[in-house]
Amino acid sequence: MATDGQDPASFAGWIIEENSFAVASFFVEGDEVLSLISALLQNASPQNVHRPPSEPESWTADDEQRLKRICYVVRVPCLSFHSAPLHVASWVLHVDEPAARRVFPQLDRYQEQPQLLDAYLERMIDPVISTLRSRIGEAYTGTSESTSFPVLPRRLHPYFRFLYQLTKVRGYKTVGTTFALLECFILVDAAAFGVLISSKHILVTRETVKFFSHEVSDLEPMLDFLRDAGHNAGDVSLWETRYVVLLWLSLICRIPFDLRRVDSGAAGGETPLVDRIVALVRPYLFAVGKEYEGAALLMMRLLTSQTDAPFVKNNALLRKLLVKLTQRLGLCYMKPRVAAWRYQRGNRSLVKNLGGENPAKTAVTLPAETLTEEDMDDEEVPEEMDEIVEILLNGLRDKDTIVRWSAAKGIGRIANRLPRDLAQEVVASVLSLLEEDTFPSAMGDGTDYSQVSDSTWHGACLAMAELARRGLLLPERLLESIPWVIRALKFDQRRGAHSIGIHVRDAACYVCWSFARAYDPEIVKPFMGEVGRTLVVVSVCDREVNVRRASSAAFQENVGRQGIFPHGIDIVTTADYFAIGNRAHAFLDVAVEIAKFDEYRRPIFDHIANVSVVHWDQSMRELASKTLGRLAPLDLEYALGSVLKKMIPLGASDDLVVRHGVMLAIGEICLAWSKARGREKGQAEEWWTAEEFETLIVPISTLLTTFPTTYLETFGSDITRLAYLHLTACLATSRWPLHIPSLPQFTSSLWHITNTSLDRREENVQESAATAVRALSGWSGVPKGVVE
Repeated sequence: MATDGQDPASFAGWIIEENSFAVASFFVEGDEVLSLISALLQNASPQNVHRPPSEPESWTADDEQRLKRICYVVRVPCLSFHSAPLHVASWVLHVDEPAARRVFPQLDRYQEQPQLLDAYLERMIDPVISTLRSRIGEAYTGTSESTSFPVLPRRLHPYFRFLYQLTKVRGYKTVGTTFALLECFILVDAAAFGVLISSKHILVTRETVKFFSHEVSDLEPMLDFLRDAGHNAGDVSLWETRYVVLLWLSLICRIPFDLRRVDSGAAGGETPLVDRIVALVRPYLFAVGKEYEGAALLMMRLLTSQTDAPFVKNNALLRKLLVKLTQRLGLCYMKPRVAAWRYQRGNRSLVKNLGGENPAKTAVTLPAETLTEEDMDDEEVPEEMDEIVEILLNGLRDKDTIVRWSAAKGIGRIANRLPRDLAQEVVASVLSLLEEDTFPSAMGDGTDYSQVSDSTWHGACLAMAELARRGLLLPERLLESIPWVIRALKFDQRRGAHSIGIHVRDAACYVCWSFARAYDPEIVKPFMGEVGRTLVVVSVCDREVNVRRASSAAFQENVGRQGIFPHGIDIVTTADYFAIGNRAHAFLDVAVEIAKFDEYRRPIFDHIANVSVVHWDQSMRELASKTLGRLAPLDLEYALGSVLKKMIPLGASDDLVVRHGVMLAIGEICLAWSKARGREKGQAEEWWTAEEFETLIVPISTLLTTFPTTYLETFGSDITRLAYLHLTACLATSRWPLHIPSLPQFTSSLWHITNTSLDRREENVQESAATAVRALSGWSGVPKGVVE
């Protein structure tokens, strides 16, 4: 029996039990154990190995002593010498609990200095691994996926329990004191280290795992073995087996081959190997024991391997974690510091801003020219930072918001530790993302943004906001940045029957919010006029409630911190969080109220006329036309000369959306035009001037008289008829001129289309036609042919 001074490789033996028969374990010196095992491995054969008989009563004292010399803690040689397959063996191998209570404390004593075991690890582990490979391979190689050996995991459990005990004793302390524990999953080269699973544990070191086999031929047998061990998942006594197998599989999955090429069932149309692994391992992620750590490692290595890139590509959470890991690695390369060259606004006073005092008097800034050489030192930046920044910039283009948001924060954090010149290169790279896929307009009147990526614009806006919020977007960059922000506030790309761009406009509002907190009013004052007008327009005219509220919040932040927006307090009070929550109220009431201020009237006019009237959403077009009718009396000259005159040629557009919205808007403006001239009070026989008659009334009448009949009969004819009938009713209600010399068929054309619309089967068309008949009857009388 070994004493406390025994060699580190002295351990207690395992137990072989045949029914109720048990053989006691004992201690021997480590070198003796290893030499005996070596001799047995070299000389033993199936016929000279003493095998347990079927009846335990036939055992002799010599049999018992022979088994005692064979069954050691390092391995159980007699199990390896069975010529018959294990699944037909009549005996069961397991660990005797009293013996285990004696063995494991012996191993635990080496946790303080586990390196003492290093000299013996290879000789202790290799025989176990060889035995496991041979027995598992013998059982599963060449068998189908449906073949099962549910008893095998229990028979091999002592081996796995021994391996787990070694990994626990030898691995945790060494690695845990060498490397910092990270808070996210991290990929570690298997050639250098074994496992780094989570923020809780670093489990297995190179010294232990390097002895695990990672040959391609072991993958499918080990996977099948794990499947059978999972059948006994309710048996907590097998958790060490499942845990070690998961660790083993995590190493095998690092093979430098496409797993589809080593899938034996690929040609037969069976479930792909990768799918089998994912399906089998996924339940262990929710295990309450240590299996979840092994499963997490296996899934991480499987999904981050280059051979299984589709999993990474389709897993947003994994891509987010990879981006987050990349930025944290970048932070490790640079010294923790706050850039001295960044822009600092200084002290601010809300009372002084709202009180009309010049806030610039209290601002304390740190211009770049005042920085000392020490502040501007060009710290040596590792070459790896180029690759890290490139990964983060590509993350800004990702298709998922959580990845772009993480990349944007990483850009801001890393730029805050870079020297000024390098950080400004990062800022330039972010701004250059907005220029991707932009082309000169075919009309030669500007730039075409129809092909840009909404994801890229969203990520770039988030990064711009993070840079501005940290003072890293220097004031000299505002002249270049703000035009892009204004375009982003209006970003809307039509895609068939819908559009995209909500997230881009929301991120642009975040940029404006960041500007308010970052810069001194005197610096942003040259740009804030257009920014303020755009924010007001978006806050009352955007289709999405979250964008309207985001724009309103950005405007409010600028009013409070900058104090340079005209009528800021009045607008913040009018367009508050709840007032703009209802779209109809925002358009018909709030927008009209704000349009009473000269600075915001025409921007609202232009946005509704050029964007909302031709919006893809039919309800938006109808709402925009009614809003124009309410806005027209506020600036009738502009409504007639700039808005209405430009709309008339678009009334017969080939685009269904355009002609529908334009005809609705023309009708509402004409009705408001007549009311503004006092026609509703009977104060004028002719409420139009001679110039207006020639430039507006005649073209509109010509549009209705010569309107293409194909638009009234083909696809979308119901929507077109609704707009035509609405325009007809508005003109009749406004007392439009009955007789136009150049159009003798004007009224008859109106009656004809109205009459045919009554025959349509669409209920809403019939209702609009009935409304038009009522208006026409009071205006021109009912022609005889219509009555008949």
